[in-house]
Amino acid sequence: MKPLASPRVEYRLIGFGEIACGAGLGVVAAISGRPGRAVAALSVGVVLIYGAIMYFACRRRVGEAVAAARPAPTSDREAISLTYRRAATSTVITVLVMVLLSVLFGSPILPAGITLGNGVALATLSAWIARREQTGGVEILREPNWSFPRGIMDLQDFYVEDPSRRSPTPAANVPAQLP
Repeated sequence: MKPLASPRVEYRLIGFGEIACGAGLGVVAAISGRPGRAVAALSVGVVLIYGAIMYFACRRRVGEAVAAARPAPTSDREAISLTYRRAATSTVITVLVMVLLSVLFGSPILPAGITLGNGVALATLSAWIARREQTGGVEILREPNWSFPRGIMDLQDFYVEDPSRRSPTPAANVPAQLP
């Protein structure tokens, strides 16, 4: 088993990186074409993508994963520098793919909306995890695995710091509903 890492930190870093990428592509779209059309398309993209990601990925999968999280099987924690490196790698790959899609589509509007919406969803998820940690007196952790079939939000990879070592409030008493 790999050392455990904080999904709160990872999702926040990736989220803000994708927000910056999406905003940059949105500015390019506004400058290179009709700004009103770019703003409207970007707004619809953010709302639709954000809503879909929050509902399907965050609300269901991560809510279930956090609610069913087992006690952490190890006290080993990943160095924060590795979390930063993994988040930076993910963000750089996203930027490259979205720039390539912008070139293929002939416009950066759609990739900007997708990237910005996903970034907002990840940043919101990070804030939700932080609130859950604070309310439950636990630290939510995950094994930093990633694969195409499982992704970065796999149910089996989430753990909580052993509540008996951190706080007398067990994680099961904290509702796992997203606001």
